[in-house]
Amino acid sequence: MSPRLSVFRARITTAALLIAAGVLTACSDSSGPNLPPIQSLAVSGVQLNSATFASNGRFGLGLLATSNGGDAILNAAVGVSAQVTALSVGNPSAATVSRIGTESANPQSGATQATILMDNSGSMSSTDPQRLRAAAAKLFWEAVLPVRATNRVAFLDFGTTATTGFASTRLLVPFTSSAARLDSALARVQASGGTPLYESLRETARWIDTSTSGSSDNRVMLLLSDGQPNSRTNRDSALALAARANITIHTVGLGPASDLAVNRDTVAIGAIRQIADRTGGVYAAASDASALGPIFSNIARATSRGQLVTTFAITPIPASGTRVSGTVTVTSGGTSQTATWTFVAP
Repeated sequence: MSPRLSVFRARITTAALLIAAGVLTACSDSSGPNLPPIQSLAVSGVQLNSATFASNGRFGLGLLATSNGGDAILNAAVGVSAQVTALSVGNPSAATVSRIGTESANPQSGATQATILMDNSGSMSSTDPQRLRAAAAKLFWEAVLPVRATNRVAFLDFGTTATTGFASTRLLVPFTSSAARLDSALARVQASGGTPLYESLRETARWIDTSTSGSSDNRVMLLLSDGQPNSRTNRDSALALAARANITIHTVGLGPASDLAVNRDTVAIGAIRQIADRTGGVYAAASDASALGPIFSNIARATSRGQLVTTFAITPIPASGTRVSGTVTVTSGGTSQTATWTFVAP
């Protein structure tokens, strides 16, 4: 978990949970000059910790609020409320969602150094036979690079042969501000081999730490995977290294690693949800590869322009395996926009 989110979560008290229970709440919106009218709203992903959710029903949403001028709204004083619209088990009208707090995840203090770490293991030949993940990667850097001249993107994968200096990772393109250079690597996105997820994550995090400036750069990773890691041996060391390097990791679960898929793999889902949770990122689910483009674009916006991360508590707590769907509404400058969210309870 990033230090920024650790501090935020530490401020969430039991008293706040008790006050909020059973009530749909929204923080006040003064509609003043610091709160521009909102034009659009999207959800970048979900934050879920299995133990925390089972204990108090707490979860988080990454919110991409945009003003009429096209700028990201990052003022945490906006109004936010949510409600449950459907439960696969139980009565949705009996479930309430209480807002705990909102924080601004603003990357504008320094250059964004973004990394795509892509699963290109053999299973991708069936979960993404048309290689839509390559087109999604292109959308990602086309959204990140123009925001600031000093923004850079690196492109790596695992599952195929490793680059010299790595044991489980192929460095396709090092950090660059050139979209054309990144584009040139897309033809090399092919399915092959196993899923050394934690091994690759560990050495990629180490590589990022030595390739970028930790003091001023906004270090972010987008990690795509469609299945279980080969081994958990390097899990804790990989997550610890990423956290120490202050790398926020947003994860995308494709196919069996998507909690919205019919053939979902709970082990794979738990693995990449945990990576996002431990590093302050969000988890997004793509049951089909056709959903990768919008997801990558949303995470690119969160990465380069910022987002609002809002924590909620749902009561009563849905049983593990329950599909929970709902809406979230953000009010700013006297106007409101609503988006949908869905996750399966861990």
